[in-house]
Amino acid sequence: MPTLDIAGWKASYQETGVGLPMVFIPGITEYKESFEFQFRGLSDRYRVISYDVRTTSGSETIEDLAEDLAKLLDSLRLASAVIAGHSFGGLIAQQFAYLHPERTTALVLLSTFAKAPDPSQAKLLRYMSSGHQNDPEGAMARLARFVGLGPKPVFDPDSFLDWVAMQTAKTPLSCVHSRIKMIRDFDSRPWLEQLWMPLLALVGQHDRPPFLSATQMIQRATPDSCLEVVEDTGHFPHIQRHDLVNLYIDDFLKTRLLSLVD
Repeated sequence: MPTLDIAGWKASYQETGVGLPMVFIPGITEYKESFEFQFRGLSDRYRVISYDVRTTSGSETIEDLAEDLAKLLDSLRLASAVIAGHSFGGLIAQQFAYLHPERTTALVLLSTFAKAPDPSQAKLLRYMSSGHQNDPEGAMARLARFVGLGPKPVFDPDSFLDWVAMQTAKTPLSCVHSRIKMIRDFDSRPWLEQLWMPLLALVGQHDRPPFLSATQMIQRATPDSCLEVVEDTGHFPHIQRHDLVNLYIDDFLKTRLLSLVD
């Protein structure tokens, strides 16, 4: 995969397609490859890009990660792009849109929120991380598995979501803790109404109730937005129902950005 050296940050990214640029930001323990179905399904019409968010250590903020994205766009010589973020990536997308509205052609938020739905680290990880999809219900069992003491989960080799879950092992524990702190500190509610660009909010029909209500709140608070509930999926609609997600994104952009989309 290509990399860019951005002020000491080795930004690993991938891109394919031509047309209106669209940048996807992965979730808390996910990587650029988690948008494989968007690369396949949207690259005939758009220039689809994704990247690995910088590994954090504890002092960084969501604002820092949003500025990383601005530098990535600079390095790719992009004045602006459609910015799409899943879960934790959705926080970065919101922050980028707030700091750089002129560079945000449109905003696509997948299964994210304006304020963390629960302050508990264990619950946030369970809500947001693909690596916790198959964890047992017991809190101690979840904790043991997360720190590597419990039995390894059984993954389906034919399941792309399970493959994405296995990639969580690449995320250092210190980075997970750092990102959880960022999530707890993040609150876009005071400035959501200033996100004037076209906004599409997507959430899975079977996502946890806090994410469903959080997505509704984002849609109500932003001036030019619409909401789509993706049937038969949970927190990872771009994987589990990528067909619908890609259709919603394409229809949204064709409707709202007619002059920019062929």
